[in-house]
Amino acid sequence: MTTDSIAPQNCASGQPSAPASLDCIPCLCRETVSAVRAATSDPALQDAILGEALFHLAMRDTALPPAELAADLQSLISQRTKRHVQLRGQPTACPHRSHSHL
Repeated sequence: MTTDSIAPQNCASGQPSAPASLDCIPCLCRETVSAVRAATSDPALQDAILGEALFHLAMRDTALPPAELAADLQSLISQRTKRHVQLRGQPTACPHRSHSHL
């Protein structure tokens, strides 16, 4: 199984270790929904994983960069579905830059 790396860049500041901004949370949510849908077609499991992911984001360490949050969410989805997933940001999803921070 191969994994692609997540670019460790914060969309709001461009600094690798900068904390995620509030604007990163909706993007992480969108990417999580997309990854969960790709990983399983079971609606009950999708709902359970999304609930866990939202709880994780709500209780997050506010000093974590978005790439670390994305890695945590990938791990959660992979563990629950037993399938490797990769969160991928879309260039248009980030309102701060023309690149992906996931």
